[in-house]
Amino acid sequence: MIELSLIKYRFYSNVISDILKAIECDALGASFVLSFCCIDYMGVAMQPNKIKNTKQDFIAFINEFMNKINSDYFKYADNLYACRCALIHTYGQSDATKKLNFTPNFTTDTPPFDEHLVYYSLENERKFHVNLSALVSDLIISIELFFETQTATENLLI
Repeated sequence: MIELSLIKYRFYSNVISDILKAIECDALGASFVLSFCCIDYMGVAMQPNKIKNTKQDFIAFINEFMNKINSDYFKYADNLYACRCALIHTYGQSDATKKLNFTPNFTTDTPPFDEHLVYYSLENERKFHVNLSALVSDLIISIELFFETQTATENLLI
């Protein structure tokens, strides 16, 4: 059986490291994609017997762990999934964002919390803002919270 500390090390040195390297190289769109993919993966990690992730898994990780950092994650879990779909599948609008009637706006400005998980309306367009700094820092803390809940490593897929 692999020690939990080794699993955490491997996860952070691969997955989280890639997100941070993308930020460092100013590949900010890639950083968002990797962050959303990481949330996807963590949803599956919560259920080690699953092979494929779903929207429900993505939202479950947000509700279970990211919500502990910022309660707006629970409120906007569907929006974040819609943003994920828009970015990963179309790199723009998606059926999910159209259904929720907003355009995703991925921001990289600081301070991060001014434009994170908020709506702004300009003329006839409703925008939902997700800030990269806030998303990544909250994701890292959420992953640590996930690891704190793990008592057995034999079924951990990380």
